[in-house]
Amino acid sequence: MTKYVAPSVETLEKHNLWPFVLRGLGLIHAVTQFRDGWLINDTHIVMWDGAGFVCDCENWQRYHQEQDGFCKHSLAVCLQSDSYRGRIIAALEKKEVCCEISN
Repeated sequence: MTKYVAPSVETLEKHNLWPFVLRGLGLIHAVTQFRDGWLINDTHIVMWDGAGFVCDCENWQRYHQEQDGFCKHSLAVCLQSDSYRGRIIAALEKKEVCCEISN
């Protein structure tokens, strides 16, 4: 089960998902793949339903529509990809530099 869609940098920006990305980066070593999805910290299950992610965490249950279907657990799954993680880290570094210049 490796098919999933990771959010673009624009989607992360549009839905203000950067705090979830940072939390997701901290969880990438806690992701375990199994036949029907991914287990995070042996606690939360993230599944792919054919159109997007479904997570059993409270944040996803309450706010998944505003968050474009993502939470820190599903983003941790996306961040398993080395190439995607590299692009996101580069975007975070650029974003932090922009924020430092404007402050």
